[in-house]
Amino acid sequence: MTETRASERGRYLTTQFDSSSEVRLVPRSADTTRIISEDPLVVIGDTRYEGAPCFLYLPPGQADTVFVDYLDNLRAVARWPVWSHSPGTPPEAAFSIREIPGKGKGMIARRAIKGGELIWSERPIYAARRTLTCASDQTDANGIFYRAALQKLSAASRRAFFELGSAYPQSEFDVVPGILNTNCLEISISDGDSPGDHDPDPHDSFAGLFPTLSRANHSCRPSANYYFSVRSFTGQLWATEDISPGEEITITYTPLTAPRMERRAFLARTRFFLCSCPACAIPTSQAETSDRRRIVICELLARLQHTQYPPRIPKEELEQILEWAAAERMMVEYAKVLLFGSQVFTLYGEREAAAEWAARARSAFRMVEGEWSHHLSR
Repeated sequence: MTETRASERGRYLTTQFDSSSEVRLVPRSADTTRIISEDPLVVIGDTRYEGAPCFLYLPPGQADTVFVDYLDNLRAVARWPVWSHSPGTPPEAAFSIREIPGKGKGMIARRAIKGGELIWSERPIYAARRTLTCASDQTDANGIFYRAALQKLSAASRRAFFELGSAYPQSEFDVVPGILNTNCLEISISDGDSPGDHDPDPHDSFAGLFPTLSRANHSCRPSANYYFSVRSFTGQLWATEDISPGEEITITYTPLTAPRMERRAFLARTRFFLCSCPACAIPTSQAETSDRRRIVICELLARLQHTQYPPRIPKEELEQILEWAAAERMMVEYAKVLLFGSQVFTLYGEREAAAEWAARARSAFRMVEGEWSHHLSR
């Protein structure tokens, strides 16, 4: 299969047509699916050609989640012990979902939330490999493939799915792929924190749609961090700062290390809105200062995280970059600077600084990703 990434619109889920064999086209009303396993419940998405994507419904007997992928990978996913465990969703939400002028629905804190607190945790309704092969008559415009995946989901999950909205034009997208591409968040099954009996796939990326987490709106100075834990197969929302009652809880939809114009262009292209968050709605002179800081942070992380032998960087320079990351509310990047800084100090024999920064990095990652952050196992 030739790999196809998301389009210029930045879609989370894409399909490409199978050209390896002749596929008999059928009317839209025809059902091309077939159950190939009852326990676990697995449905082939299209019986007309070999190797078609399949739908796995989890947990067994409940079907609250559909995982869409190729059969071999789904067989491995079905064996994960995580499906016999509770997702650990908090018993009471610290937020409410409300209409927000100019944004649609969003999350508003009902009470004070402390930085480092787990705000919410849940499993996705729909999880899928981001690039899949389909027959040429199963398109975004008719949504046949995506609608088929929802057929065996529990009634509660289907209801929650259709409560979410689509930002995509109805003339080009059926409502189901529109909802998916509007609301999906990235997930990983190979991020390093999976138990040994998981079978991660490092060669492709995945996306998931969450009934509640997908309600979180964007800010380039977010108050929370979305983190996906494959250990529990849950999307998690962690407060990256203290949040007051009545304050909106936000995450980021774009790389925060990009300058303002790039972030706004990306969001306009992929999410169909012009960002006016506190980091974007500032005077030009302040935006230029913010851009310079973010670019320096980006360049530093690029120098440090993809090399076995990072360059020696003075502690004073790293401390300055930490201050900038904190000022921009880039708390995941803040934690990464601490982690990679500790590795620099270790490599160059500065043991005391290395130990101090490693401890600070652990504390920072606990705040933004929780106790089971894969960064804490390094």
